[in-house]
Amino acid sequence: MFNAICNMPDDIVRVIFDFIPKESIKCTNKTNFFSAITHKFHGEFTRKNVNNYMRHIIRHDLIFPLQFLLKINKHWFKAIKYKFDIVSYPSYIIYLKELSLKNDSQKCYEYIKDINCMRKKKYKKIKRKNSRWSN
Repeated sequence: MFNAICNMPDDIVRVIFDFIPKESIKCTNKTNFFSAITHKFHGEFTRKNVNNYMRHIIRHDLIFPLQFLLKINKHWFKAIKYKFDIVSYPSYIIYLKELSLKNDSQKCYEYIKDINCMRKKKYKKIKRKNSRWSN
């Protein structure tokens, strides 16, 4: 099948390429993957969708998309407080590191630790807030 497509003229291949869904095209090669993810992150995704997607990447220990997303999202390294559940993290990258540690995704944890040059006592800045009502 691949040989048959390679033997077709370029005009026909481009027309066929337009009918293939974008989700299928992004799985074909690296450049299509990068362009699809960049388009999603700068257009369609809201903050909640980004959080869900990053949790999916870390749960499944997918290092390739994580590397690319950390390269294009430099603002995740800034010291802006990020709150998730009852925990307040100093930055989003610290949250990703803790999430990878909790989900046993070793590749993601090692990559985040290496790229961020984490200090050893960074965990002291993570604050928990338990506010439960008791009668």
